[in-house]
Amino acid sequence: MTRLAFLALVLAASVPAATAQGLRGRVTDAETGEPVPSAHVFVDGTAIGDVTEPDGTFALRLPPFLPFRLVVSMIGYDAVETEVRTAEEAGLVREIRLAPSLLALDEFVVEAEQPRAWRRHLAMLKEILFSTTEGGLRCRFLNPEMLELDERDGRLTAAAPVPVQIENPWLGYRITLHRFRFSGTHRLFRWTGRIQFEDMADDQTRERFERRRETAFRGSMRHFLRALATDRVPKEGFDAGLVDAPGSVRGVDPVLESGRSAASGATRIAFGDAHADSRSILFPRTLLVRFVGAVEPAEYARHMREIAPDTPLSAGRDNVQSSWLQLPYGMAIVDTLGNVITDGSTFPVTSYGYWSWQRMGDMLPADWLPR
Repeated sequence: MTRLAFLALVLAASVPAATAQGLRGRVTDAETGEPVPSAHVFVDGTAIGDVTEPDGTFALRLPPFLPFRLVVSMIGYDAVETEVRTAEEAGLVREIRLAPSLLALDEFVVEAEQPRAWRRHLAMLKEILFSTTEGGLRCRFLNPEMLELDERDGRLTAAAPVPVQIENPWLGYRITLHRFRFSGTHRLFRWTGRIQFEDMADDQTRERFERRRETAFRGSMRHFLRALATDRVPKEGFDAGLVDAPGSVRGVDPVLESGRSAASGATRIAFGDAHADSRSILFPRTLLVRFVGAVEPAEYARHMREIAPDTPLSAGRDNVQSSWLQLPYGMAIVDTLGNVITDGSTFPVTSYGYWSWQRMGDMLPADWLPR
């Protein structure tokens, strides 16, 4: 991402929260003009979504942040994405035209019994994508037969021509990944896709799921970024300082959340109004973040020994949960919910240590907050 692209994000992120009543529109076939019923319309990364009516119309509530990405997806059509940056744009009634996909559904062949190599690749994908956390071990693909998997020289690639469905019974979500792509190894990987959450909770299970969701949020990277954006880092149980590289716990230089006076030599890392909807974060080198409210579990230490036995990214000082952040592009924008604002093609924050262990099995909707 270029610095000009980041400037556009800064300008967009400074817009006040949307005041429109909701997102409304109609989905039609780009060739025939006919309505497209049963298309998925959702705000990327959230549980905010709708399925189009027989006349192609949809209506859904607004997310509590700007900008956001509205996604329309339907099997047999190319997905359409719209970036909504202002309250005025959010209030528009949209006509969204879907172009038929060049890949026909009858080209898919689902084998009754997958070969042994495919099953091995699927197990590898699950371990990397979901992780081995308590939630990650319980995640499962609902339509794994649609995944195209391959491994060469230890690098796994995965893709799906249709939305990939996942169930997380630990946190109570069904997750749909639209336009899913994956590439990498246990130590370094990258995946892209648009994420749609569906809440599985009912009156009997909601309290249990909410407790688990709060546990997943507590100490997470999103929890820290929310604390940083609102000037509450120590109050939320974190301490942070600059170090030379991931894994380092020596020579920690103090940092400032914002512009408050502090000891000489402290580096300011959050910029902008703490009462605004978003803030910029900038820091050199590597930021070590410790969540003093919890220790690293034995499962995490075992995971790190298996994938990176020579890398000191587990059991930080005092064995508290320790993570390291880097900014590949020099800066990032975060909203007050703790979400990183991105253009969708790159992710401007790289994590190491404990946060790199928390993956889809611990992922929460971008609009979810603890009670």
